[in-house]
Order: sequence, then structure tokens, then C-alpha cells
Amino acid sequence: MVYPVATGKIGTYPALTEAGGGYLYDEVLEYRVWVHPDGGDDYYHAFKTFEAAEIFSKSKSGAEAPLALVLQKTVHWVSWSENDEIGIGKEDRIAEWKVEWLEEEGNHYTPEKLRAKLVEALVDMMSKTTGISTEEIWEGLGEFIHLV
Repeated sequence: MVYPVATGKIGTYPALTEAGGGYLYDEVLEYRVWVHPDGGDDYYHAFKTFEAAEIFSKSKSGAEAPLALVLQKTVHWVSWSENDEIGIGKEDRIAEWKVEWLEEEGNHYTPEKLRAKLVEALVDMMSKTTGISTEEIWEGLGEFIHLV
């Protein structure tokens, strides 16, 4: 997998950000490698490319695997709580993601993908709250399926 080159101002973002969350991202701001030294405070190094972050990660004692710092722009992110509540973001959001999540088909933002993710989440939530299978709900949507 070839990961996108980071487009942000490398090393200028807050150390503490959101973690994971949402289904979509707009851009990769930087790649981070967190280091946990023996007897010292945790810190991170920021990189423009995944490849550079991975090389550093493998060569530094106490280093974690690289993470991607992603930007999720206004109302472009969707989250689902453990209580099956769907949240739709209303502000820009910066979050650390596992790099593998960048690989998942459909995670890079487009309006069509956001609509599809919302519909999938709603169908799943309807199934959990009604006890009707997701297959039956999709079947019931019938002619509306073209919206996804």
C-alpha cells in the first residue's frame, strides 16, 4: 500500500488530539511516531511520509508503530457511540488514526461516501432497535437504494 503524503504543517499540531472516530477523512496532516522512553516523558516525532515514520519507528527503542494525523472537515465526520447513537460533527476535527484505516476502501471523503456511510449506520441502528434484520430493512428500502 502506498500511503498519501502528508499535506499539513508537519510538527505544528497539538500533541493531544482526538483518537480514531468517524468513518471518513479529508487529508493526512502528518504521520506520528510516539516514543515511550524508560524513565522519561512520552513524546512524538512527526513525518511527511509513512515510509520515513516507519523507518524511524523500527530504529528507535520504545517507539510505537506510526499513526496518521488526519483532518476531518466541518460536518464531514460521523461517529457512533457504544450506546448506538450517531454523531455528526459540526467542526473541523483532527484525530490520530491507525495507518491501516487509510487503506480501507471508501475512507477518503467524498459526499457520496458520506451519504452511503450514514445510510449504512442508520440501517444498522434501525436493526438493533427494532430487531428486524439488516437484510429485511435493505429489502424494504427497495426503490430508495439508488440514494446510497
